[in-house]
Amino acid sequence: MAAIGDASIPPPSVNKYNPDSSTIEVPDGLGGVQNIQIQKMTATAHFGCPLDLKLIAFKCRYADFNPRRHGALTMRLTQLQTVGVMFASGKLIITEADSIAKAESACKEFRLVIEKIGFKPKEFGAMDFKIKNVMGTANVGFPIKLEELSYAHSDYTSYEPEVFPGLVYRMDRTEVVILVFSSGKIVLTGSRKRTDLKNAYTKFYPILMQFKAKYSTKGSAPTSNQGTPTPQDSSRDRDGDVVMR
Repeated sequence: MAAIGDASIPPPSVNKYNPDSSTIEVPDGLGGVQNIQIQKMTATAHFGCPLDLKLIAFKCRYADFNPRRHGALTMRLTQLQTVGVMFASGKLIITEADSIAKAESACKEFRLVIEKIGFKPKEFGAMDFKIKNVMGTANVGFPIKLEELSYAHSDYTSYEPEVFPGLVYRMDRTEVVILVFSSGKIVLTGSRKRTDLKNAYTKFYPILMQFKAKYSTKGSAPTSNQGTPTPQDSSRDRDGDVVMR
């Protein structure tokens, strides 16, 4: 076993994964197909043994542990682009994964790391691995009239543009929460399953079509005779996209 503090344990190896698994094709409820891009997943697991976080921090060069600031150790897998948060109890939280396969691979790599250090974790199948939250994004391709949407669906929406530029839409009979921006970009979160995001989007897209603004976000804003955007039409939201009034 390597000596404490020599940082001799290299970054964990990674298994190849399908990069397309982070993209979901979704029926839009109107006969077409849209795409949701999975951005982040949060998963939990348990090693089944207590951990010496100071020892892990000494052994692993990509581990960060500051007990005065936080009682957990953070470890980053650079190639998998995931982050693990480990607790002395043996609990593990995995963040930043964009697919289930990637989250599972990260969990297996974290298990391998602590096993190499000398701990005796459970086998992966007994670690109670669970997906806790899935966040995806999509772009409907047209600007949205948020104020009208908020007024028509006031029972499900929260919209305070002075505080946050997006509208919060809480779907009925589902855990999914949707953030809607005037540019046409949306964020779906709050679910543990990818299928929940698909079903929510399929139900929500026809609603958005009812509040479609005049111009597409992919087009250029009207300009004045001097070639500069007119004051009325050049306003932009915080995504940097043109907002049509």
